[in-house]
Amino acid sequence: MKKLIFLSFFIFILKAEAQQSIILKSKFLPGYNYDLSIIIKYTMKLDSTLNMPDEGDTEMPRIMASENDFDYTIKTGKISKQKGTPLSLYYANIVSKRLINGKEPTVKPKPNIWINQTVYGVYNDNGIFKLDSVNKKEVTEDTKNSITKFVNSLTGKINFPERRLKPGDSFVQNTPINVTAGSKPILVEFKVNYKLTDIKEDIAYFNYDEIPDTASPSFPKDSTLDPGAHGSGKLEYSIKYNYVTFNSSDLTYSYKIQTEAGPFHNTVKVSNYSRAKITAE
Repeated sequence: MKKLIFLSFFIFILKAEAQQSIILKSKFLPGYNYDLSIIIKYTMKLDSTLNMPDEGDTEMPRIMASENDFDYTIKTGKISKQKGTPLSLYYANIVSKRLINGKEPTVKPKPNIWINQTVYGVYNDNGIFKLDSVNKKEVTEDTKNSITKFVNSLTGKINFPERRLKPGDSFVQNTPINVTAGSKPILVEFKVNYKLTDIKEDIAYFNYDEIPDTASPSFPKDSTLDPGAHGSGKLEYSIKYNYVTFNSSDLTYSYKIQTEAGPFHNTVKVSNYSRAKITAE
């Protein structure tokens, strides 16, 4: 009887320790529906002594605001040892809004051609998606590559470490953010520090901070990032489904850049929100 009590207590301790330390790997599981909602809000205050005609608006400083709402449904089928897991991505809804100094631009955006379209492919054991077909007649190779890159980003954006994590542990990864001033692109590396704050039942809770790495070789020599650039966010990871089911962040930064047209001073705020609802097929 004492041995049985001791064994039960030992198993209980092991389970408790396992619940408080986890190995995370984001991936799509076979036989599930993933209903994804993504909202990206972007505000840029552009200040310059130059006049830059844009749809008839030359007022400076110029505040450009946009919001992009995306709704997708991903379906995964039964896994095949030879081919992998069949995966389809359905573009349920895409809504884009844009304002310049609080007014809608005179040129209205065209309806997004991807609404109600579906792409098909295979998701392999290594967590890589390969596109097979698109239910549109004319699709360029660049578009196919963009679709493949997007699907892979849904599980590959966060590189969780290959070790057990417990509340209080953290890890860092570099994330490039691409912004544009005039016709000149800027690629800024941000160091993102993820900290596991808690594990409750099925969910692992993280806080994270985003700090720019101006020492990155990709940072332009003729650009200056103002001190104080910083972002923060929260995410929730489902242990059961091996997937990030909630992610929300706010990032604010200012930079100066010398372009061919002249100097610009931009202040940017980006808000990202995503939510995933996962159900069995």
